[in-house]
Parts: sequence; C-alpha cells; structure tokens
Amino acid sequence: GGYSTHYVGKWDAGMATADHTPAGRGYDTSLNYFYHENDYWTSDSLHTCDGQPMKDLWEMTAETPYPGLPATRLLNHPSCNSEHQVGVKCRYEDNIFTARVYEIIRLHNSSQPLFLFWAPHIAHAPLQVPLEQNAKFDFMKEMSDTSDGM
Repeated sequence: GGYSTHYVGKWDAGMATADHTPAGRGYDTSLNYFYHENDYWTSDSLHTCDGQPMKDLWEMTAETPYPGLPATRLLNHPSCNSEHQVGVKCRYEDNIFTARVYEIIRLHNSSQPLFLFWAPHIAHAPLQVPLEQNAKFDFMKEMSDTSDGM
C-alpha cells in the first residue's frame, strides 16, 4: 500500500463540499477545525450560523463515516473557557491536537510510510493561552499581553 496519511490542526483550505475536507483530499484521518479561527477552550467558531454559535472541531477516523463528524467527544465541559480552566474537563485545543499527533506516531505501523500534516492553532486568532502559561510573564505586566504566553 501507499502512505498512511493524517491531518491535525487548522484546515482553512475549504469545506464547501465533502471533497474540500481532509477526507475528500485523501487523508486517512483528521482532527481539525475548518474556519479561520475558533476558541481554544470552547471550540466555538467566532462566527455564527443564523445567530447560533457553531462548534468547529471535526474528526475523521476509520470508524467515522465520510467525510467526518463533529468531534463532540473531545469538547470541553461547558464551563471551561479562557477565564475558567480548572476543576472540570478542560483541555487547551492545541494540547488536544498535540495528543492526537503523538497517538498517530505511537500507533503507526513503521513498515508503512507515514505522512502527517500538523498545523498548530497557536499562531492563529484568537490569542488565547492557558492561564498558567500566561502567568509566567506576570513580571512583564506593564508591557505584556496574551501573546507573550504564546
């Protein structure tokens, strides 16, 4: 066979039809968000559909029907957000992506070639980091902002 192919992170290469998604472009699996930006904690797109918030975290696996489904099992507890990050299921989105990358590598059959495309969210809006990470830059309060923790 050919390569085992996986996509993780910011897609932003189209979603108008199933053919535009990672599955439609030939990836065996994917964990991604489609739009330009989404909240790192709630997975809400920063845009709405008829005024309703949209979750933008999608998954395609061997068990998922083509072209993938919302990754609801990976969503954080509803109380998790950029100001409340402890005491409930609350994982930073880039940490979810990183865990998936490590899982793909760990489970990969080394006798087959691997193609893994990882597009981290960290460099994209909105600028959000875990509170503990941003706290490392408290000594720079007068000239600091969230991007320091990134």
